[in-house]
Order: sequence, then C-alpha cells, then structure tokens
Amino acid sequence: MKKKIVSICCVMCMVLSLLACQKTPDEEVVIDKSQGLPKGSILDEQSAPKELGAPKVWQEAVEKGEISVRIDADCQINLPEVYNTPVYELEMQHMSDELLEQLCTYFADGNELYQLPEMTKDQLEQERLYLQEAKGEWAFDDSDIIEDKLKKLDELLEHAPKEIHKEPTKFKLGKPVQTEYEYIQEASGSVARRNSKFYFDTDEEIGFRARVEKETGTDPLIYVVDYNEDVGSTTHFLFQQGNFTDEKELEKNVKISDLSYIGSHYGDYLKWIEMEMNRAERFTISQEEAMERCEKVLEDLGLDDYVMTDCCKAVGNGDSESMAGVNQDEGITDYGYSLYYNRKAGELAGYEQPVQQPFNDLPEEVYAPPFATEQIHMVVTEEGILQFEWNNLSSKKDTIAENTKLLTFDEVKEKLYDHLLYVSLAKNGEEDYGDIYHYQVHQVQLRAANVPAYENPEGAWLVPAWVFEVSQEITFGTLGTSPSSDMTVVLNAIDGGYIQPNVDPRIEVD
Repeated sequence: MKKKIVSICCVMCMVLSLLACQKTPDEEVVIDKSQGLPKGSILDEQSAPKELGAPKVWQEAVEKGEISVRIDADCQINLPEVYNTPVYELEMQHMSDELLEQLCTYFADGNELYQLPEMTKDQLEQERLYLQEAKGEWAFDDSDIIEDKLKKLDELLEHAPKEIHKEPTKFKLGKPVQTEYEYIQEASGSVARRNSKFYFDTDEEIGFRARVEKETGTDPLIYVVDYNEDVGSTTHFLFQQGNFTDEKELEKNVKISDLSYIGSHYGDYLKWIEMEMNRAERFTISQEEAMERCEKVLEDLGLDDYVMTDCCKAVGNGDSESMAGVNQDEGITDYGYSLYYNRKAGELAGYEQPVQQPFNDLPEEVYAPPFATEQIHMVVTEEGILQFEWNNLSSKKDTIAENTKLLTFDEVKEKLYDHLLYVSLAKNGEEDYGDIYHYQVHQVQLRAANVPAYENPEGAWLVPAWVFEVSQEITFGTLGTSPSSDMTVVLNAIDGGYIQPNVDPRIEVD
C-alpha cells in the first residue's frame, strides 16, 4: 500500500525566565545542547583509534521473534581507522543572490545565461516519437502509462512555439516553472524521476532555471531551488550538459527491473547501457584525471569539508537532452566518471540515504531528520565537468561534541536484528500467516548521517552512523518465495536508534 511520507520533527521548546531582586548586567541564556546526547556519551579527544570490535569477516545466522524472521550475515567489513567521532549541528543554507551568481558564473565559464525557454513543436514531436516507441527511460513504463503520457504531450504540442525564444536572465530567484517533462510525468502519478527535487508547485520565489548560451553543442541547463520550510523544499543546485547514467544507477535500475512488472523492453535497454560501460577503449580520461578535475572544482568553489565517497564509470551524450534520457537512437558519445562527495564529520564521511520507505511507529528510537545528508555529485569526461549536482546545501552552525562514545559492533548488530524484526512485524501485522522473512546483510559501513537537532526544529545533527545494506525475500507459506527490493538500514552509532530516510514529500513510496 502506498503511503505519502512527510518527515516531521517535533521538538519541545523550553522557556526560561530569570528573576532577580537587584539590578544585574544582561546575560545571554545559553542552552547546553549536549543534553540531547545520551548521558556519558561525550568523550575527550583521543590519540588512539577506537576499538569497535567489528570482525574482518562477519558470518552469522540468527532467528528473531514469534514470527519467523531469519537474518544471515556473510560479508567482509572494512572500517576506516577512527580516532574521534564528533557531532556537528547543521542548518539548511539558503541560496542567496551572491551564492547563486557565484555558482552560475563559475559554470557558465564566461558565457551568457538566458531563461529556460519553452520547447518547440519540433522538439516535442521528436520526444513524442521516443515516447511512442518506448525509447530509453520511457521503456520503464507500461503501455497504459505511455498512452496517458502521450495525451499530456499532445496537450503541450497544441500551444508549443515554432522557434526558441531566448530572454536574458538575472541571478535572482523567482517562482518555479514546471518543465514539459515534469508535466508529462504527472501521468504516472508521481513527480519526475529525474531532478524531482528541483520543482515545487508554489508561488514562493524559490526557483531558478536557465540555460548557458554556448557557440557550439548543447546549451547546458542550470536548475536551482531554495530552502523553504512552508513549501517543504531544501536547497539544491544543478549544472548539467546532456544526459548521463553511471554504474551505481545502472545497478539500482537492474534490480528494479528484476523485481518489478514494467515495460517489456526495459531490461534490453539496461543491457545496452551495460555493454557500453564495458567498452574500456572508449574511456579516454583516466580515473585519476577525473578525480583531479573534480578536486579542482571543489577548490575553486572553496568547498574543503568534503570527501570523495564513490567513483564509478559514467556514460552518456553531452549533446542530448531528451526526456528519454540516455537512449539508443541518439547513442552514447561521452565516456567518463561519476564522483560523489559528502560532508566530513571528523574521519567519517556523510551518507545520503537512497529513496526508500521510511518506517514509522516502531518500538525503538526513531529519528526523522528535517533534511537529508549533504552530497555533491559530478560527472566528468574528456570534455570537462558535464554535471555538477549539489544537494541539501547546509552550513555548520556548531560543534556539539568533539568526540563521542560509540556502541560496540556486538551492541549495534543487536539493534539491527531488532529493527529488522520490527520492520517484519510492521509489514505482517499482528496475525501470523506463517510467512518467513529472510534478510541477508551484504555490506557494512561506518559513516555519518543527519538526525533532528536538539532544541532546533529546523536544524540537524550530523552524527556517526552504521550503514547496513540488506537484501530481503519473503516466503509466503506454500506459495513460494518472492524477492523484495534491497533495504538500507542506517542506525545512530551512539545509541542505535533507527534513522529514517528523508523523502521528498511529493513522492509516494511503496
């Protein structure tokens, strides 16, 4: 059953009043925010690495609860050497006019910007053909959804201009404008899968969309949305030239394809991309060169609190902006690398959770962060940086603790087992139908993740966190076994509480 998830952070506010009989100098009331941490969890800084007790190879099989829940772990654990695990207080950073101009000027590289124009009739006719033939990402949809999307595309064709009209733009936020792709995607009952976080149906001046005018090739896009508590938006920036996909996204889509009833040609489409990923001779830029170019961008922008967390192959077409994404008709012309960076918390790297179902009302400590962990994603080819995406821009407001006491691995794995039991009960209800829930842990990381800030409803604490990648399947009595989508479980490393993924409030999650 689909459930609309809206992350809610409820914090009790304290009102302090001081009464005095005699006149004294005014004093600022300071709240000890460290009270939000468990007693005894704050430690002095240390020069020796923490002893967490995690094995190099974790092999274990357990059963939990009155219903049948089986948990198997069989994986290697490679943890970073950690000395101090701080807790930082973060607040959402607004997209000021100054920051907007800095980012746009940097990525425009001396070229002028103009307002994102309406698509022309010729452009929409081409997109209609791709949609009708289920090319590229459109292959994900079944025939009924494609028909509904074609109707919405035909509505756009009725009023589309014959030529592109370019209007100069200023570095200033305004009312967001829905793109043609987002309008068509409404037919599937959800917001656009690509760049969904960049559109909100509001009259608030929180959006900016433009193109960079170039002499040759495709004019890159710049999308921006600003934080607005009432709307539910957080701050994001995107510079993008063309369409790209990487190995991480491909792996995720292959799993979705294997588990879902989707368009019949989608699997073939993914196999085509995988084949292109394996054409080593097409990658004319080395991984080391890609890393150097991305590090130069961070240095130029003064972003020095970030660490690379993933680097994988990426393929695409720098001159294609089709709604079908990377597709067979336009072909793959650019080969490079996709690099992910996260904010650091001491020696730990932040972790942005994937879009997945958050679980509520579990009999354990549950954290619902007001915004997701910050991340920067770049795609670089021989031509240069063709994508720079900066999500959940935040700023460090305070250091709550320079070092904290973490649960041992034996303690946190028991928290994981309990959580998986609670999730199974939440899915199963109170009745025992004889179903068997089987979970297999295949990756473990020690990272950092956002939780609600103490005494600050709009803020977040970046705390140390354990990240468990878990596959799952359910055996329904005599009806057989059915695999389910992979699950990422993030637990607060200080107290073992479950940290919910922060999901765009417009997205419906199964």
